[in-house]
Amino acid sequence: MSSLERGVRSFSMERIRSDLGILMAKEVKTVKLVDRTFNYDVSRANEIWDYILHNNRGSRFHFEIAADLLTEENLALLAKVPQDTFRFEIGIQSKDTETLERVGRSSDLDKLFINVARLRQETQVTIHLDLVAGLPGEDYQGFLRSLQVCASSALTISR
Repeated sequence: MSSLERGVRSFSMERIRSDLGILMAKEVKTVKLVDRTFNYDVSRANEIWDYILHNNRGSRFHFEIAADLLTEENLALLAKVPQDTFRFEIGIQSKDTETLERVGRSSDLDKLFINVARLRQETQVTIHLDLVAGLPGEDYQGFLRSLQVCASSALTISR
């Protein structure tokens, strides 16, 4: 349903800290933040990630992020995240820019794949890459090319 909404609604940082504080105090096993692009505001994402790092009592956190939006500041903070604490779902969908344009998705694929490689090399964040089969204009061979690029990005470190 969130894909049907336009724009972004945000709670105050006071509300976010309060809600997360309750969940962490209760030692909730997994907390999924279901924003389509959690890190659309990079400084806000850092503030929330930092709050979790300083107050977490063992919960795991799942975020859907846009990897091409990650900054050096984000990556530096994420390097401090303990193993099995953060999981990032990254919706690549396709490596074909024309296919992405057809479905109204845009991202800097070069930066996205560089940042995925950096997340793997510099952090202990668990990474989940999403591809979608059957997108408009993408055939079986195109999907396989996307799969190969994603597998290569996830397994090797570039630059």
